[in-house]
Amino acid sequence: MQKDTSKLNEILNSTGRDALPGFFKENNGEMLSASLSASTYIRELAALHKMKLDDIYTRAGMSLSYGRKIASGKTVKKRDTVIRLCLALRTSLPEANRLLKLYNMPTLYARDKRDAVLIVAFNEGLSDTNDVDSLLAEYGLAPLEKCSRED
Repeated sequence: MQKDTSKLNEILNSTGRDALPGFFKENNGEMLSASLSASTYIRELAALHKMKLDDIYTRAGMSLSYGRKIASGKTVKKRDTVIRLCLALRTSLPEANRLLKLYNMPTLYARDKRDAVLIVAFNEGLSDTNDVDSLLAEYGLAPLEKCSRED
């Protein structure tokens, strides 16, 4: 099971440079791989959650052709597109933040009102974008942007 980033931070806060080799060895599976691509991680998550990629793209509200381009490595420009993919993949919050990082996008941030609602949506296991949009609307916040081929 993946350790929460806050747990890793807690360990590092009491770790000196001489203990880094042990930290890396003990937490090797927790570290981001420089070679891991976002498209590879999407496929790994799909396999982990026993989901078909085409089903994920449909659930995310994108065309199959656009989803397949993303899976083959196309760069995604909109953060909401990645969030939609995460919801469709039924990811945990740490998995969603990891995918956002792999796309060089800001992770969900508790001090941002919209992100706070999204964090709660992930923590509650919401995976339907319509349900998430309704939750955002409850707080007067913009819905998730629709996916387009130009993302």
